[in-house]
Amino acid sequence: MNKYRIFLSSLLIIIMFSTSSCHDKLFDFNIDNIDADGNWGIPILNGTIGIDQLLNNTDSMHYVQTDENGVFKLVFEGDAENLVHMSNIFNIDNRTFDTTGVYMIDELPTFHIDQVLPFNLSTEDVILKEAVIKSGIMTLYFNITSANFAYTATLTSQNITDANGTPLSMTFSNTQHQQTLNLSNYTVQPDFTGIIYLSANITVNTTSQVNQITYECHNQFTNCALHSITGQLRAIEIPINSAFGFSLPLNNFHFNNISFNNAKLSLSEKNSLCAINGTINEFTLFGNQPPVAPLITNPITINLPLSPNQYTQAAEVNLLPIHINQNLDSIRMNCNFIVNPDGFAAGDIYVDENSSLSLRVKTEFPTNLSIDNAVYRDTIDNDLHKTFNFGTIQSIDLLTLRFAITNLFPFDLTPSIDFLNSQTGEIFHVNLNNMHIHGAYNNTPIESAPAYIDFNHDDAKKILNSDKVILTFRIDTNGNDVEINNTQNVRIALGAKISYSQISL
Repeated sequence: MNKYRIFLSSLLIIIMFSTSSCHDKLFDFNIDNIDADGNWGIPILNGTIGIDQLLNNTDSMHYVQTDENGVFKLVFEGDAENLVHMSNIFNIDNRTFDTTGVYMIDELPTFHIDQVLPFNLSTEDVILKEAVIKSGIMTLYFNITSANFAYTATLTSQNITDANGTPLSMTFSNTQHQQTLNLSNYTVQPDFTGIIYLSANITVNTTSQVNQITYECHNQFTNCALHSITGQLRAIEIPINSAFGFSLPLNNFHFNNISFNNAKLSLSEKNSLCAINGTINEFTLFGNQPPVAPLITNPITINLPLSPNQYTQAAEVNLLPIHINQNLDSIRMNCNFIVNPDGFAAGDIYVDENSSLSLRVKTEFPTNLSIDNAVYRDTIDNDLHKTFNFGTIQSIDLLTLRFAITNLFPFDLTPSIDFLNSQTGEIFHVNLNNMHIHGAYNNTPIESAPAYIDFNHDDAKKILNSDKVILTFRIDTNGNDVEINNTQNVRIALGAKISYSQISL
């Protein structure tokens, strides 16, 4: 018999250390004697569930923060980069300018054509004062078409200068009608009307009397990209649709409705374009179904001044109460921006190739909420099947489960327990007789009276052969708006006490 006592005592110590957690125990079977005919006490679950276990997902916890009072809040942030970019409001499309003319000649052999071949890079949106070209090609064709004689023509422009400030100069002849120029780092400076002029100095080599000449000029810009522009800009409306995705799987939850109150939207902007007015028309929370809920009822107007180097606060808006009945994955924003709202009256503006508008959107959902009939379910490993080889136990007189809860959350809990044999798929349901634990609405812990449930030999076998415990809580705030903070949790103790009459070793 002493041999049995030593063996069983050692086995009990191993079982208790391998199956219990380090949390405070809510129960203890206080076994005084262990022998071949006696009782065995085994903790199955002994721990604490906080907000991190309720969410039970690393991605979800990424969005959980606490405020200065320790109240949890869900925070979703997203950056919408380059919502409006320089290319949205100005670019030089591939352009061709064709000019022909007739010029009367009073004397030979040299004459000058001044202020001819105008072409305009301004548009109805922009009156261009200066553009620094990043890359692009200008192809210039010039020919005198009225006679067949030798000539040279030097075309110059004070409006187009290279990186050293040297004006454009290109020479043509009766045998060289076309030239190509790489415009990288050239500067274009139209006159006050936005027009660029080419002037031509022409020398004619002929002994014949020439009364007039006819010329043609083709000027083509292709693949132009800009370093910067200076000019006047009309007010331009640009519609924007943007989505901010996140991953908040609530796979352990099934719920009719969870309502978040006091949600807040914060908008910050980084703007290196010019003054911008924006109107957010729709701001909607989306899930894996059609839209969950609009977050605003009226459009939000924001003014976005220049802030090229960092994000600055642009607006803070209280959102509608949010009613969620599905998993969430994105927030979507539909808006219009008015770039340079004062238009040409704003005077000259400067925009470089990196100029853009970016928004940082931050939505906070404090856990000031109400919950209607939500269900939380988690599956926990159960090592009873490893501990017992049922063939070694000849007779179990009684298996008693002991279940106790201390609730620090401000919501009601209705628990249920199921034992799962994952090999066979068999689930054994434990009847807790509608145990109901009220929420700690006044911050006083609510302790349930321990529930004792007895099982006969056949049902005990189902429990002992299971390898999973399915723990389910029905959650309800009972009509109250509550806050969830970092001091709240629910403490759970589940254990088994086995009375047996014989064991074979």
